[in-house]
Amino acid sequence: EKWADMACDDYAGRVRKMGIAMEEVVLKPAPGPPKYTPDQQKEEEGRTLLSRVDPSAEVLIVLDERGALLTSHELATLLQEMEDDGVRLATFAIGGAHGHSPEVRKKANKIISLSKMVMNHQIARLVLMEQIYRAYTIIRGVPYHK
Repeated sequence: EKWADMACDDYAGRVRKMGIAMEEVVLKPAPGPPKYTPDQQKEEEGRTLLSRVDPSAEVLIVLDERGALLTSHELATLLQEMEDDGVRLATFAIGGAHGHSPEVRKKANKIISLSKMVMNHQIARLVLMEQIYRAYTIIRGVPYHK
């Protein structure tokens, strides 16, 4: 959706202006029925995601409604701790229409939730991008987060 792309691009640009490298990669969903069942679709999407993640070089943070609920300040703390620990690359993974495969959840370094409610991926992308920007304003002391 164009509106979501524009809003996400805006927040990514704000984060980049703070000196944080950010790249958004949207993976193509796996085919659904009749080619794949929902579980097969999750597995295929999981394989695609995990093929792009290097566990020796990056942290995988999976978004899932059953994950830990964080405040904006707790997300800022998580990002600051990763930076302090020398983490140079973090991948935030939003699940497809049927969520994440068990393998993705198993390989995740952290599983967090944006809400106990389920969101479509366009809304989840936008909320995540805004929260990442908000977290960095908290870290940098920029007066946005009130």
